[in-house]
Amino acid sequence: MYTRGAGKTRVVVGVYVDDLIITGANPKEVGAFKEEMRRLFRMSDLGLLSYYLGIEEKQGRNAITLGQATYAKKLLEKAGLASCKSISTPMEVRLRLSTKSTTPTVDATMYRSLVGSLRYLVHTRPDIAFAVGYASRFMETLRQEHLVAVKHLLRYIAGMIDYGLVYPKLSNGVNNLVGYTDSDMGGDVDERRCTAGVLFFLGDMPRVPAIVFVSGGGRRQGEALIVDHFVEFVRRDGELTEGPQLIAVLLVGKAAEKLASHHYEF
Repeated sequence: MYTRGAGKTRVVVGVYVDDLIITGANPKEVGAFKEEMRRLFRMSDLGLLSYYLGIEEKQGRNAITLGQATYAKKLLEKAGLASCKSISTPMEVRLRLSTKSTTPTVDATMYRSLVGSLRYLVHTRPDIAFAVGYASRFMETLRQEHLVAVKHLLRYIAGMIDYGLVYPKLSNGVNNLVGYTDSDMGGDVDERRCTAGVLFFLGDMPRVPAIVFVSGGGRRQGEALIVDHFVEFVRRDGELTEGPQLIAVLLVGKAAEKLASHHYEF
Protein backbone atom coordinates (compact mmCIF):
# COMPACT_ATOMS: atom_id res chain seq x y z
CA MET A 1 0.00 0.00 0.00
CA TYR A 2 1.26 3.47 -0.93
CA THR A 3 0.12 6.98 -0.02
CA ARG A 4 0.67 10.42 -1.46
CA GLY A 5 -0.20 13.77 0.08
CA ALA A 6 -1.69 14.40 3.51
CA GLY A 7 -5.01 15.28 5.08
CA LYS A 8 -7.83 15.87 2.59
CA THR A 9 -5.44 15.62 -0.38
CA ARG A 10 -4.14 12.17 0.57
CA VAL A 11 -4.41 9.45 -2.07
CA VAL A 12 -4.09 5.81 -1.02
CA VAL A 13 -3.14 3.12 -3.54
CA GLY A 14 -3.35 -0.63 -2.91
CA VAL A 15 -1.29 -2.76 -5.31
CA TYR A 16 -1.66 -6.47 -6.03
CA VAL A 17 0.48 -7.66 -8.99
CA ASP A 18 -0.82 -5.41 -11.82
CA ASP A 19 -4.11 -4.37 -10.21
CA LEU A 20 -4.56 -1.08 -8.35
CA ILE A 21 -7.20 0.12 -5.90
CA ILE A 22 -7.16 3.91 -5.67
CA THR A 23 -9.05 5.90 -3.04
CA GLY A 24 -8.96 9.33 -1.43
CA ALA A 25 -11.08 11.97 0.25
CA ASN A 26 -10.78 14.37 -2.71
CA PRO A 27 -12.12 13.11 -6.09
CA LYS A 28 -9.96 15.66 -7.94
CA GLU A 29 -6.79 14.28 -6.39
CA VAL A 30 -7.85 10.72 -7.27
CA GLY A 31 -8.61 11.78 -10.86
CA ALA A 32 -5.27 13.57 -11.19
CA PHE A 33 -3.41 10.50 -9.95
CA LYS A 34 -5.20 8.25 -12.46
CA GLU A 35 -4.37 10.61 -15.32
CA GLU A 36 -0.73 10.63 -14.25
CA MET A 37 -0.67 6.82 -14.20
CA ARG A 38 -2.23 6.66 -17.69
CA ARG A 39 0.55 8.87 -19.06
CA LEU A 40 3.23 6.64 -17.57
CA PHE A 41 1.73 3.17 -18.10
CA ARG A 42 -0.77 1.35 -20.27
CA MET A 43 -3.75 0.85 -18.00
CA SER A 44 -7.56 0.70 -17.98
CA ASP A 45 -9.93 2.45 -15.60
CA LEU A 46 -12.60 -0.07 -14.55
CA GLY A 47 -14.57 2.43 -12.49
CA LEU A 48 -15.89 1.82 -8.97
CA LEU A 49 -14.53 -1.27 -7.27
CA SER A 50 -16.95 -4.20 -7.47
CA TYR A 51 -14.80 -7.35 -7.22
CA TYR A 52 -11.27 -7.90 -5.97
CA LEU A 53 -9.45 -11.09 -4.90
CA GLY A 54 -12.70 -12.99 -4.36
CA ILE A 55 -14.35 -10.18 -2.39
CA GLU A 56 -17.48 -8.59 -3.86
CA GLU A 57 -18.19 -4.95 -3.09
CA LYS A 58 -21.47 -3.12 -3.51
CA GLN A 59 -21.28 0.65 -3.15
CA GLY A 60 -24.43 2.56 -2.37
CA ARG A 61 -25.20 6.11 -1.34
CA ASN A 62 -25.50 5.23 2.36
CA ALA A 63 -23.35 2.13 2.78
CA ILE A 64 -20.68 -0.15 1.37
CA THR A 65 -21.27 -3.91 1.51
CA LEU A 66 -18.52 -6.54 1.30
CA GLY A 67 -19.25 -10.21 0.65
CA GLN A 68 -17.83 -13.44 -0.77
CA ALA A 69 -20.91 -15.28 -2.01
CA THR A 70 -19.29 -16.50 -5.24
CA TYR A 71 -16.19 -17.65 -3.37
CA ALA A 72 -18.36 -19.48 -0.80
CA LYS A 73 -20.30 -21.27 -3.55
CA LYS A 74 -17.07 -22.51 -5.13
CA LEU A 75 -15.91 -23.71 -1.71
CA LEU A 76 -19.13 -25.69 -1.24
CA GLU A 77 -18.67 -27.27 -4.67
CA LYS A 78 -15.10 -28.26 -3.79
CA ALA A 79 -16.36 -29.94 -0.62
CA GLY A 80 -19.16 -31.73 -2.47
CA LEU A 81 -21.82 -29.85 -0.52
CA ALA A 82 -23.27 -27.61 -3.24
CA SER A 83 -26.79 -29.03 -2.71
CA CYS A 84 -26.54 -29.90 0.97
CA LYS A 85 -29.22 -29.25 3.57
CA SER A 86 -28.37 -26.04 5.43
CA ILE A 87 -28.30 -25.58 9.20
CA SER A 88 -28.63 -22.51 11.41
CA THR A 89 -25.48 -22.65 13.59
CA PRO A 90 -21.79 -22.68 12.56
CA MET A 91 -20.84 -25.19 15.27
CA GLU A 92 -22.51 -27.53 17.74
CA VAL A 93 -23.11 -26.00 21.17
CA ARG A 94 -20.35 -26.89 23.66
CA LEU A 95 -18.46 -28.90 21.05
CA ARG A 96 -15.21 -30.30 22.46
CA LEU A 97 -12.80 -31.80 19.93
CA SER A 98 -9.53 -33.47 20.87
CA THR A 99 -6.18 -34.20 19.23
CA LYS A 100 -6.34 -37.61 20.92
CA SER A 101 -9.48 -38.70 19.10
CA THR A 102 -9.74 -42.39 18.17
CA THR A 103 -12.13 -41.90 15.24
CA PRO A 104 -10.89 -42.92 11.74
CA THR A 105 -8.33 -40.79 9.92
CA VAL A 106 -9.36 -38.60 6.95
CA ASP A 107 -7.75 -37.08 3.85
CA ALA A 108 -5.34 -34.53 5.35
CA THR A 109 -4.89 -32.63 2.09
CA MET A 110 -8.63 -32.05 1.64
CA TYR A 111 -9.11 -31.04 5.28
CA ARG A 112 -6.30 -28.49 5.18
CA SER A 113 -7.51 -27.13 1.85
CA LEU A 114 -11.05 -26.63 3.19
CA VAL A 115 -9.87 -24.97 6.40
CA GLY A 116 -7.46 -22.73 4.47
CA SER A 117 -10.32 -21.60 2.20
CA LEU A 118 -12.54 -20.98 5.22
CA ARG A 119 -9.86 -18.80 6.77
CA TYR A 120 -9.98 -16.55 3.70
CA LEU A 121 -13.78 -16.44 3.91
CA VAL A 122 -13.48 -14.99 7.43
CA HIS A 123 -12.44 -11.67 5.82
CA THR A 124 -16.13 -10.84 5.34
CA ARG A 125 -17.73 -13.40 7.67
CA PRO A 126 -16.95 -12.65 11.34
CA ASP A 127 -19.78 -15.00 12.33
CA ILE A 128 -17.61 -18.02 11.44
CA ALA A 129 -14.33 -16.75 12.94
CA PHE A 130 -14.51 -18.86 16.09
CA ALA A 131 -15.53 -22.07 14.32
CA VAL A 132 -12.77 -21.69 11.71
CA GLY A 133 -10.21 -20.94 14.40
CA TYR A 134 -11.29 -24.03 16.31
CA ALA A 135 -11.00 -26.26 13.23
CA SER A 136 -7.53 -24.82 12.55
CA ARG A 137 -6.17 -26.37 15.74
CA PHE A 138 -6.29 -29.88 14.32
CA MET A 139 -4.27 -29.55 11.12
CA GLU A 140 -1.69 -32.10 12.31
CA THR A 141 -3.91 -34.74 13.94
CA LEU A 142 -6.85 -35.13 11.58
CA ARG A 143 -9.72 -37.42 12.46
CA GLN A 144 -13.27 -38.02 11.31
CA GLU A 145 -14.81 -35.89 14.07
CA HIS A 146 -12.75 -32.90 12.95
CA LEU A 147 -13.95 -33.23 9.36
CA VAL A 148 -17.55 -33.57 10.58
CA ALA A 149 -17.18 -30.22 12.37
CA VAL A 150 -15.86 -28.57 9.19
CA LYS A 151 -18.74 -29.97 7.12
CA HIS A 152 -21.16 -28.72 9.77
CA LEU A 153 -19.69 -25.23 9.29
CA LEU A 154 -19.97 -25.52 5.50
CA ARG A 155 -23.64 -26.45 5.80
CA TYR A 156 -24.15 -23.31 7.87
CA ILE A 157 -22.44 -21.22 5.17
CA ALA A 158 -24.72 -22.80 2.56
CA GLY A 159 -27.73 -21.34 4.34
CA MET A 160 -26.13 -17.92 4.88
CA ILE A 161 -24.36 -17.59 1.54
CA ASP A 162 -25.09 -13.88 1.11
CA TYR A 163 -23.94 -12.74 4.55
CA GLY A 164 -21.18 -10.13 4.65
CA LEU A 165 -20.01 -6.85 6.15
CA VAL A 166 -21.93 -3.56 5.92
CA TYR A 167 -20.16 -0.22 6.44
CA PRO A 168 -22.84 2.50 6.72
CA LYS A 169 -21.99 6.14 6.21
CA LEU A 170 -21.44 7.90 9.51
CA SER A 171 -23.94 10.72 9.05
CA ASN A 172 -24.09 11.83 12.70
CA GLY A 173 -20.34 11.83 13.25
CA VAL A 174 -20.45 9.13 15.96
CA ASN A 175 -17.24 7.15 15.58
CA ASN A 176 -16.28 6.01 19.06
CA LEU A 177 -14.13 2.87 18.92
CA VAL A 178 -15.22 0.33 21.56
CA GLY A 179 -13.80 -3.16 22.09
CA TYR A 180 -15.14 -6.22 23.90
CA THR A 181 -13.43 -9.45 24.92
CA ASP A 182 -14.38 -12.69 26.65
CA SER A 183 -12.74 -16.02 27.48
CA ASP A 184 -13.92 -19.57 28.09
CA MET A 185 -11.36 -20.15 30.87
CA GLY A 186 -9.62 -23.42 30.01
CA GLY A 187 -11.94 -24.81 27.35
CA ASP A 188 -9.23 -26.80 25.54
CA VAL A 189 -9.77 -30.41 26.62
CA ASP A 190 -6.21 -31.45 25.73
CA GLU A 191 -4.10 -28.72 27.32
CA ARG A 192 -6.60 -26.69 29.39
CA ARG A 193 -5.73 -23.52 27.51
CA CYS A 194 -8.15 -20.61 27.18
CA THR A 195 -9.82 -19.24 24.07
CA ALA A 196 -10.64 -15.53 24.02
CA GLY A 197 -12.62 -13.52 21.49
CA VAL A 198 -12.26 -9.82 20.66
CA LEU A 199 -14.72 -7.60 18.80
CA PHE A 200 -14.42 -3.88 18.02
CA PHE A 201 -17.27 -1.48 17.21
CA LEU A 202 -16.92 1.88 15.49
CA GLY A 203 -20.10 3.72 16.34
CA ASP A 204 -22.95 1.20 16.31
CA MET A 205 -21.50 -1.27 13.83
CA PRO A 206 -18.89 -4.03 14.26
CA ARG A 207 -15.71 -3.16 12.38
CA VAL A 208 -13.35 -6.03 13.11
CA PRO A 209 -14.03 -9.77 12.82
CA ALA A 210 -13.79 -11.70 16.06
CA ILE A 211 -10.21 -12.68 16.75
CA VAL A 212 -9.56 -15.99 18.47
CA PHE A 213 -6.57 -16.48 20.76
CA VAL A 214 -5.16 -19.40 22.64
CA SER A 215 -3.50 -18.21 25.84
CA GLY A 216 -0.95 -20.32 27.62
CA GLY A 217 -0.62 -20.60 31.36
CA GLY A 218 2.69 -19.74 33.02
CA ARG A 219 5.44 -19.30 30.48
CA ARG A 220 3.59 -20.82 27.58
CA GLN A 221 2.52 -18.55 24.77
CA GLY A 222 -0.22 -18.62 22.19
CA GLU A 223 -0.74 -16.83 18.91
CA ALA A 224 -3.77 -15.56 17.10
CA LEU A 225 -5.55 -18.25 15.10
CA ILE A 226 -7.54 -15.69 13.13
CA VAL A 227 -6.01 -12.33 12.23
CA ASP A 228 -7.84 -9.32 10.89
CA HIS A 229 -7.01 -7.52 7.65
CA PHE A 230 -4.58 -5.02 9.12
CA VAL A 231 -2.44 -6.47 11.89
CA GLU A 232 -1.64 -9.72 13.66
CA PHE A 233 -2.34 -9.77 17.38
CA VAL A 234 -0.12 -11.83 19.66
CA ARG A 235 -1.11 -12.82 23.18
CA ARG A 236 1.62 -13.53 25.71
CA ASP A 237 1.20 -14.54 29.35
CA GLY A 238 -2.51 -13.86 29.20
CA GLU A 239 -2.27 -10.27 27.95
CA LEU A 240 -2.15 -8.57 24.57
CA THR A 241 1.12 -6.86 23.85
CA GLU A 242 0.48 -3.14 24.11
CA GLY A 243 2.21 -2.00 20.91
CA PRO A 244 0.34 -4.14 18.33
CA GLN A 245 -2.93 -3.50 20.14
CA LEU A 246 -2.63 0.29 19.95
CA ILE A 247 -1.47 0.15 16.33
CA ALA A 248 -4.40 -2.10 15.47
CA VAL A 249 -6.92 0.28 17.05
CA LEU A 250 -5.55 3.20 15.04
CA LEU A 251 -5.35 1.31 11.74
CA VAL A 252 -8.75 -0.31 12.06
CA GLY A 253 -10.40 2.95 13.08
CA LYS A 254 -8.95 4.90 10.17
CA ALA A 255 -9.69 2.16 7.65
CA ALA A 256 -13.28 1.81 8.83
CA GLU A 257 -13.87 5.55 8.69
CA LYS A 258 -12.55 5.62 5.13
CA LEU A 259 -14.84 2.75 4.13
CA ALA A 260 -17.78 4.54 5.68
CA SER A 261 -17.08 7.89 4.05
CA HIS A 262 -15.63 7.31 0.58
CA HIS A 263 -15.96 5.26 -2.56
CA TYR A 264 -13.17 3.02 -3.75
CA GLU A 265 -12.18 3.06 -7.40
CA PHE A 266 -10.51 0.30 -9.38
